[in-house]
Amino acid sequence: MRNSIIFPVISALLCGMICTGCGSDDTTEPDDGIITVDGLCVMGDRSGSVVKLSTVSAGETGEAVFTGDDIVSFEVGSGEIVFNADEMGGILSRISLHSELHFFIDGQPVFAPPIRIHPNFATTFDDFDLQFRLDDRQDIPRIWLTDVYMNIDTLPEVEREIKRQEMAANQAKREKELDILIKYLDDAGKAIFPEPLAVEPRPDLTGIRIKENPCEKLQYVRQIGYDFDTALDSIRLYKRIPSETKITKMPLEVMFDKDDRLFYGIVYKDEAYTDVLDTKGYYYLRTYDCPDKE
Repeated sequence: MRNSIIFPVISALLCGMICTGCGSDDTTEPDDGIITVDGLCVMGDRSGSVVKLSTVSAGETGEAVFTGDDIVSFEVGSGEIVFNADEMGGILSRISLHSELHFFIDGQPVFAPPIRIHPNFATTFDDFDLQFRLDDRQDIPRIWLTDVYMNIDTLPEVEREIKRQEMAANQAKREKELDILIKYLDDAGKAIFPEPLAVEPRPDLTGIRIKENPCEKLQYVRQIGYDFDTALDSIRLYKRIPSETKITKMPLEVMFDKDDRLFYGIVYKDEAYTDVLDTKGYYYLRTYDCPDKE
């Protein structure tokens, strides 16, 4: 779907009055007493209970974390949300008070169930959903709305297939919901779409062998990035590699001359590499298969 990325939350400050609504200028109260909100309104919920539409701007079961006016841009390819710099501190403080976010557009919920907030690079065994992730390791904190899917390669075959089907169903559902948000932000001139990639015939990436040891073969898996760096971000997330773990890339000489891509073994935890990435964003597994000797 979209490239995936990750991040930590800043410590909380009490919200105060700014957390009680999604903007009084955009709220109306019809005769039936139900408050509706125009535009995008994102509510936080500490208790985990469902935010009711009747209280979406009342702060009774939820608190307003940010609105569409706070968003400068949404990068559709990566899922990164850029907020107004003047509002960023308050938004991060309010995010840190909650475990999940409820998105509403014109008073209607966008995501069901709501989106979970994930601090740092933390992942759990059951991660396979659209998630709200933060990274404050840099001077300017970054935020993404991105999908994270657990590594199921080590599960028994039957369980792995069941989990794969569950992931596919979840991804299809979240795609439809995310499209609603993207359309709203695109209409507001805030959605940034990735440049279309030039369509090139892909060379055969199967059966590539290591020059110094032909018994080592690269098993092609799939494309997981646009280049080496974006593929490495995906590997860190896919393999649940903690942010403090150093990753070293080991240059590999391989039997491949179809184009100018380079290959690197990915080393972490002082272990021998099993994952290989190339500079065009493709992912491989290191396997052993000695060719037949004549």
